[in-house]
Amino acid sequence: MRSQYFALMFLFFGCSTTLGTMRGVRMGLDATAIAVDPAYQLAVEKCDAREAAIVALEDIPDERRVRIFGEVRTRCTRIFEMFEVIRAAHEAALVITADTEPDIAKLMETLDLLREAWEAAKELLRGDL
Repeated sequence: MRSQYFALMFLFFGCSTTLGTMRGVRMGLDATAIAVDPAYQLAVEKCDAREAAIVALEDIPDERRVRIFGEVRTRCTRIFEMFEVIRAAHEAALVITADTEPDIAKLMETLDLLREAWEAAKELLRGDL
């Protein structure tokens, strides 16, 4: 069910930004605002659960457990970095769209960054951490 937050965000964001109107872009940004916190919470829960599972492993050597834990931690850090990019790009896009004469080129660049960050976060969360 939680992966539905990503699906919902991509659906709204993709559909609304392809409308080609500022209203459509704002709809996509609204969908991002709705989806980002639950998606971030999913990432936290998934990372915490994976780290706890590694700590609980008793049948592998400590050296290997430390290596696996480090790999998971690195991946989780990357996920959390993507959420920071998502939030920053979202805020920047809101500022641009609030302007009476928005810089469309800058807006498109910001929306591309936002989309790429969502895709990266989704990929990093896919499957086992």
